[in-house]
Order: sequence, then C-alpha cells, then structure tokens
Amino acid sequence: VGAVDIASDDKAGAWVKNVTFKNIDITDSRNDAIYIHKKSGEGFSNLKFENITINGTGREFPLNNALNRNWGRGYGILFVGYPSGDGIYCDINYSNRGGNALTNVNSEQIGNFSWISSCLTTSLENPFNASDIVHLYPNPFIHSSNLLIRSDEVENYFVVIKDISGRYVSSKSVAGDGVHTIGEDLPTGIFILEVFDGNTLHRLNLLKL
Repeated sequence: VGAVDIASDDKAGAWVKNVTFKNIDITDSRNDAIYIHKKSGEGFSNLKFENITINGTGREFPLNNALNRNWGRGYGILFVGYPSGDGIYCDINYSNRGGNALTNVNSEQIGNFSWISSCLTTSLENPFNASDIVHLYPNPFIHSSNLLIRSDEVENYFVVIKDISGRYVSSKSVAGDGVHTIGEDLPTGIFILEVFDGNTLHRLNLLKL
C-alpha cells in the first residue's frame, strides 16, 4: 500500500493516462510512499511528479507484515508488475526511509516504463516565450510518434531544432498554415525549438520520450 497508490487494471481501461502530482509532502507513510503497479492492462502514459517531498516511510513495519512476506517495505517509490508507458519526475526528495527497504527507489519490476528525470516539465506545459501563433503538439511526444507544428496566421516559417546545450540538430522550412511533421528521427531527449516567422523568433522547449 502506497500513500500515493496508482494501479493499472484493464477493468478500468488498458491505460492510466495524463496524471500529474505536484507540490506534495508525504510524511510517515505506513508502507511505501509512492506505489506504481500494473495489475493488468498496459500501464501508465504521461505520469508527472514534480516537487515531491518524502519524509518517513515504512512506519508500520513490521506490525503490518503479519504474513511475514519477504519483500521490502518502506520504499520512496516502488514499481511493480512490469508496466509499459512513460513518466517524468523533477525534484523528488527523500529522507528518513524506514521499514526494511534498502533503497529509496525500487525499479526491479519497472519493465518497459520510461522514467525520465526532467525539471523542464513546467516549461514544457507552459513554454517560455509561448506563442499564440505557433502551436506545437504533442509535447512531450512519445516513442515513434512525430512532432507536429501548426500556425494559423503565418504562411511561411523556418524551424530549427537544437539540443539542450544549444547545438544544432535539424532544420526545416515550412510553407502554408496547415499541420506539418517536424520531429522525424529525433532521439530521446530534451530539445529547444526555434521558429522564425519572418518577424518574430519563437522559442519553445520540447521533450522526446
């Protein structure tokens, strides 16, 4: 049992999607602080944890282990069931681990779940220099899906993609005000998108999972 307990079960749908936990203090949890487990279905898509403080876990161990199970109790984060999907975390702080857990995070059963540390999640949701003219979606974009860009007002613009250190990755000229694919073959990582519409340079953060 986790203080924050998220379960994937196909009785409720194959996926748990688009859930954000932000600015939460978890104090003296009876067992694990955050428990992410797949019972059935596929797993979890677009989970986000930002600014989470975990202070004290496993507070009822061993009294809550009447059956003498031999698994660890008191993790800050515990993954179980080999889920698929993806999640982002930023600023998770651990202290006073209890129970018999030997680590703050147990990812032995994380499966294919992509668990990425990124403190740009807020910027990704509300990009710096956000523009009402240039629209970028989905962001983050996942696996083999492509990044799409659209502008309702600009007919022609030039797109440059750079990595997080500012090094050039790719560029593309876009004509017309329709939807255009620009993210082909990008590796996993955080990028900066620069869009020049002839008058204004729009800069946005983006994340490929």
